[in-house]
Amino acid sequence: MLLHKSVEHDSRVRRAARALAAAGHEVTVLHLPRLHGELDGPLDGFSVRSVTPPAWVRHRLPSTLYRLVFFAAFVRAARRLHPDVVHAHDAAMLAPGWAAARLTGAKLVYDSHEYAAGVPYRNRTWTLLVTALERLLIRRCAATITVSDGIADRLQARYALRNRPIVVRNIPDPAEHDPDFEAPDLRDSLGIAPGTPLVLHLGAVARDRGCENLVRAMAELDGAHLLFLGADDSAYASGLRELAGAEGVGERTHFRPSVPVAQIRAHTRQASVGVSLLEDTCENHRLALPNKVFEYIAAGVPVVVSDLPELRRLLGGDEGTHPVDSTDPVAVGAALRQASNGTAKPSLTGIEWAAEAERLGAVYEHLDTGRCDGRGRALVLVRNGVSHDARILREAGLLDSIGFDVTVAGVVTGTDTNREEWIGGSRIVRIDPGGRLRRTLGRFRSLLGSTSKEAAGGSEPASGASSAAPQPASTRARLRRLATTAAYYREGLGQVRDLRPDLIHANDYNTAWIGVAGKWLTGARLVYDSHELWPDRNLRPESRPWLLLCEALFVRAADEVITTSPGYAQVLSRRYRIPTPRVIRNVVDWRVEPAPDRPSEGAPLAVYFGAITRNRGLATALRALALVPELRMRFVGPEAWRYRTELRALAEELGVAERLELLDPVPPEQAPSVLADADIGLALIEPACLSYEMTLPNKLYEYVAAGLPVLASEVPVLAAEVHDNELGLLADPSDPAAVAAAIRAMLEPKAQRRFREAATCLSAEVVWDREREGLAAVYESLS
Repeated sequence: MLLHKSVEHDSRVRRAARALAAAGHEVTVLHLPRLHGELDGPLDGFSVRSVTPPAWVRHRLPSTLYRLVFFAAFVRAARRLHPDVVHAHDAAMLAPGWAAARLTGAKLVYDSHEYAAGVPYRNRTWTLLVTALERLLIRRCAATITVSDGIADRLQARYALRNRPIVVRNIPDPAEHDPDFEAPDLRDSLGIAPGTPLVLHLGAVARDRGCENLVRAMAELDGAHLLFLGADDSAYASGLRELAGAEGVGERTHFRPSVPVAQIRAHTRQASVGVSLLEDTCENHRLALPNKVFEYIAAGVPVVVSDLPELRRLLGGDEGTHPVDSTDPVAVGAALRQASNGTAKPSLTGIEWAAEAERLGAVYEHLDTGRCDGRGRALVLVRNGVSHDARILREAGLLDSIGFDVTVAGVVTGTDTNREEWIGGSRIVRIDPGGRLRRTLGRFRSLLGSTSKEAAGGSEPASGASSAAPQPASTRARLRRLATTAAYYREGLGQVRDLRPDLIHANDYNTAWIGVAGKWLTGARLVYDSHELWPDRNLRPESRPWLLLCEALFVRAADEVITTSPGYAQVLSRRYRIPTPRVIRNVVDWRVEPAPDRPSEGAPLAVYFGAITRNRGLATALRALALVPELRMRFVGPEAWRYRTELRALAEELGVAERLELLDPVPPEQAPSVLADADIGLALIEPACLSYEMTLPNKLYEYVAAGLPVLASEVPVLAAEVHDNELGLLADPSDPAAVAAAIRAMLEPKAQRRFREAATCLSAEVVWDREREGLAAVYESLS
């Protein structure tokens, strides 16, 4: 445990350490006492070690440099302990805790004693630093703990946490109080008569804690005395003494230093009323549940507290508690009088440390399996922007439903620029592997003679490339690609290192190196998901022998290999001599209501839904459009190699531009909206490579789910699915006349009705739930 102050008077840290030690954990608290070496040794069943630098260091170094020194001292001391878990208490220990965890391979627990982003720090730079540290590191923690429900909710909302922080309240532990200690009579030691009303304020005195108004309120209580138990010799305490004198209550206001934790309850029981008057000056105060309130309740002392949301929720109108406006001394005085003269004491039930200790212990039990709430961790890797990839989102949703916390690692694209967001309950992080390279090239653009866009990441340049067919890369271009790929692998492995997943799902060859390395580094189980035959893919610039060699490694390193087409499964099995991979088809999880007799509105429409790139029959489709003047076409999807520009130019040349829609990609849930009004779905895949010949593309099942007749090319697996299920017609994707003839035939009313009925029938049989069962079986076999 790391603590940025002395553990001597920090009751929360001591009771947490004691509870974990009692549960069988070996606990060491590294702390910063006033004197170097103070309290070193055993304490309450755990060990304590001081990391306070020698006094001469503190006196000679400026404060900023001194903070760096004790930061390093915490990290160095933690490394020597080789812990399994680093428990960082409060925001000040989050950075050294993270560094120590990284260096030792330990898991990091963040224990937020307050809402750090809502504390009114004197230095705004410090406010920004604390907030930035939390934003950067809190999601890298294996578990987060805090002190109130309000702070837990606020942390989850502010930092988009997948799991709500665990609430462990500051309730006193009966074991921390010394039953043999007999506290001196407070009234006698203060020189006041027995039975005199005594108002007790536990803890340090500081601004915004209602101390001034408490002093002023004493003028409303004739004969009562006020004790600040925990006051120091600060300038603020001196100011309170002066204020008490000015208000005429100086002789009735007393200041005493802190007492040991084991003696607090014996002192508290002697008070007539306990006070906690946090002022509503910041969000942290509004969400706080101060330690002292629980101490008063445990001691059976009436309580006067600020009327703030969390305290109101805790106390719930109990007769022994008195919420009050802490800014009104008269109201505070009236509440103190009522509490000290009344007989009602707090009668709250269920406020016991045993329940909090059990909750804390459960956090540590789950850390042993990498789970902070009983759930595993899954990392899904993909080299696209994620938001438009239905297969990836279905994978993430399934993993979430069967008990995994899911992170999907994609890449920044022209349409997906957010580095982090949540989609459908899954955390999406996007790597920008070419970002640093683009910025560097941008600074030297004139020197290099290239644009920053040329250095964009990804396996194919999504923008900034020539509209002509891609040419062999120059040496400089190959070096840029190599640098971008190396950056992608580095950042991807950073995600693996920070997340430490139980399961990695690597989608396609271009993520598999991260998956294999992640498996070797963390022991995670690995799924290799081959969406295509990568060595035989369309327009690949890499050496085919290299691709074959790498994929041979991937399929053997993976714990399970899956793919999208029976054709791919056969090739992978034969090529690499492995068991036939399981086929998880790209079946969608939605359907459009069947309408075989849907009335046509306006000109008939043929739609293509998928990547706008070469060898998908799109140029042929445009030439067929010129032969069917009553037809409209719509192409929807992401582009590669600026192919959209080339298609627009071709449409202008053919005179069909007014009948062509070129739309940007849409999220999976919007697919029905761009397909429902169509009459034909186009799947004119050209046999340009073995991957295309064996494909069973997403778009086929998207058309089927929308009830669309399908015009497909004669590539084997796709053609068999269309022909056997009578979904539509087949045509040569290189022959515009054949495509135009097939379109006319499919637009005939009887043909439309027949094909739509077949699509509706198949959509009822080929459903995601069945594919889901197969994929769930893969995940569960590896869990």
